[in-house]
Amino acid sequence: MKALTTLLFFTLGYFVNAQDKIKLKTGEVVKCRVYKIANGKVAYKKMHNLKGPDLFYAKGDIEYIKYENGKVLFMSGNKMKKPAVKKAVKKK
Repeated sequence: MKALTTLLFFTLGYFVNAQDKIKLKTGEVVKCRVYKIANGKVAYKKMHNLKGPDLFYAKGDIEYIKYENGKVLFMSGNKMKKPAVKKAVKKK
């Protein structure tokens, strides 16, 4: 029974944190579900109202979007850029 309770606790913690996060340039973090990025806008829905209306932010107002899978998409003005990835250097 104790194992079942522990499993339930960790599963619940995962679903509570399963959301996208938009970090605005003002420092505010919005927990949401991002649906579309196009035409200089990011369309999203608030986590507590996924059946509600689409809401929008201009790309220029957003510092980055962190998706629920952990990937981060940085915004730079109206251009999107992916985080720099350093390649491993093989030693001879």
